[in-house]
Amino acid sequence: MVDQAGVRELVKHAGEVDKPYEMLRQGHVFLLTSRIEGCPNALIEAMNIGLPCIATKVGDLPALANGEADLPLVDHGDVEGMVNVLEKVFTHWSDARVMGGNLRKLCRKRFSSEHLGSKLVSLLAKRAH
Repeated sequence: MVDQAGVRELVKHAGEVDKPYEMLRQGHVFLLTSRIEGCPNALIEAMNIGLPCIATKVGDLPALANGEADLPLVDHGDVEGMVNVLEKVFTHWSDARVMGGNLRKLCRKRFSSEHLGSKLVSLLAKRAH
């Protein structure tokens, strides 16, 4: 499909990757086009390095995005919606860089050891009572 569309120079299919951060740093935008997910590690890794991200509304992602404009979500199968958001990202690249920085902050806040530890202690305390 990539060759037929004439976009070989724009698309790289990496397959399985041993060092995700190294590979992610080569990209400009991270697209998660999954049909089914829980809380996808790949997206969190992309957010953690500050990549602008676009994802499908699957699993826990609506809760993770929590109304954040910095993590645009589109319906699974909505190729036109995904392309529209992607075009906005590249058309307004300076805004996209800010979006990536905000996603990094969101990731660091929600997945920090302190935050996760506090949630775990709170859950354990509720179970103990």
